[in-house]
Amino acid sequence: MKRAGLSFLFLWLDGLALVATGQEIRQGTIENLNQDNGSLTISGQVLPYSDAVTQVFLEERQISASRIDLGMVVRYTLDASGTLWRIELIGPHDKLMELQQH
Repeated sequence: MKRAGLSFLFLWLDGLALVATGQEIRQGTIENLNQDNGSLTISGQVLPYSDAVTQVFLEERQISASRIDLGMVVRYTLDASGTLWRIELIGPHDKLMELQQH
């Protein structure tokens, strides 16, 4: 219970920080991986990606962007220049379980 409360608090604080900076939280599905050329396609939208800027999270734990896979459902925000800033992996359940096991 204590861990769930802390997770909620961190999510709430993250959301508060995003609202304060005017960043919109979006959700979509990874359709194309092109990190080497600086982009990801999420739900039909080609979005700029940068190793220096983009952070990837699984349950509030930062992980390597190389763990992103086609078909993953993500919650994401863009920085002021429109580059992917934060990607949170939220589904599907089987892909998340596989990531947690490795």
